[in-house]
Formats: sequence, structure tokens, C-alpha cells
Amino acid sequence: MDENAIPIRDKILDMEKVKEFLILKPNEIGDLTHIIYNYGQNDKFPKYGVENYKCYNPRNAILFLGDKNEVVEYIEICFQCYGIKLSSDNIKTWPECSEKLNLIKNYFIKAKIRVGTNAKF
Repeated sequence: MDENAIPIRDKILDMEKVKEFLILKPNEIGDLTHIIYNYGQNDKFPKYGVENYKCYNPRNAILFLGDKNEVVEYIEICFQCYGIKLSSDNIKTWPECSEKLNLIKNYFIKAKIRVGTNAKF
């Protein structure tokens, strides 16, 4: 297993290998999903493509948990090259856009997540 891969085995997150985590409250979930699903490209704003550095070394993820805290789905994120990986086709995301990932990265920084964001507090 890659040292930065999400440490999931049989849908269970290995918390001993997690460097930082945050369990979102309902209003925080709303704020994050607002960024993911309500911000988008349109004709008023320039379209930004993903810089393709090909480093893909994901240090962050958004996990979707089931009733028994099992990992049902996830979005794996590399904020350095703006790459993402989805756990399955069940997750609908956005067109490739570095600006959206910058919004998500800023959300992580605001939530005091240091790993992968290079935030200094």
C-alpha cells in the first residue's frame, strides 16, 4: 500500500495510519457539498484546466461513511497536481478544474488540516 493511500481495508479506516481527520457537523457537510456541487464553470468565468504535473501523491480525501462508520465511498485528492480519484462511478464530481480544488483546499485549511495543504498555523 502506498504510504499516502487511504488506509482502508474491508471498508474500515485504519485510524492508526491517519495523520489528521475531521468529522464534519451537518452544517459543515452542507458547506463542503455547496462547494463541490454548486460552484461550477459558466460563461461568466474563465475555464481553468488542471495543471498536469503527474505527481499524484494523494494526501487528502473526503470519506463518505455509512451507518456503522464503514467507508462507503471516497474522493482521494492531491492538491499538488490537482488530481483526484473516485472510489467508484457512484460519485458524481465536477469537470476538471483547479479553481474548484483550490476552494476545497481552502476549506481544508479553514478546518485546520495541515497535511497535504501545506498550511502553516
